[in-house]
Amino acid sequence: MPHNIRTHLAGSSGLRPPPPAGNPKPLNILASFTDGEEAQIRVKANEDAFVTIFNVEENGRVSQIFPRPRAPQHLLPTGQEMIFPSDMEREMGIHLRVRTPPKHSSALESNLVIATKKNIQFFDGKPNGPDGEPPMLTDLMAELAEIVNLSTWDHAVVGYKISK
Repeated sequence: MPHNIRTHLAGSSGLRPPPPAGNPKPLNILASFTDGEEAQIRVKANEDAFVTIFNVEENGRVSQIFPRPRAPQHLLPTGQEMIFPSDMEREMGIHLRVRTPPKHSSALESNLVIATKKNIQFFDGKPNGPDGEPPMLTDLMAELAEIVNLSTWDHAVVGYKISK
């Protein structure tokens, strides 16, 4: 029987009230951040899954933000919520701060969450492509296209605005 992973980004249906001072904002659709503000991503899957999170810049460049050496990947159990960075990771100094690109006063970015049945290292575990630049979203989509059984992975995207 094929597995059908479904991801859910918490808050993806609308804005949430601002968090108490000092707490990171949840990333969700229509979210608006000030340059340097801290965010968190919340993910649930309807089956056990390995989660990988990418930041997608306006220009289509992608960078993997989870897992990282100090925030290793683990199997997310069915129905359990994963928060990145968790409070423990934040205490270790791992923060997700949104930034506008240099010389820009605002930016539109996205986070792409991919849940897979198998632990997959995208881009052979390397942060940059052969040209030394971060890969493009099209490169990531090409890797996903190589996963023949589409029922073994799912994705969710959340966009947000950053202003100075």
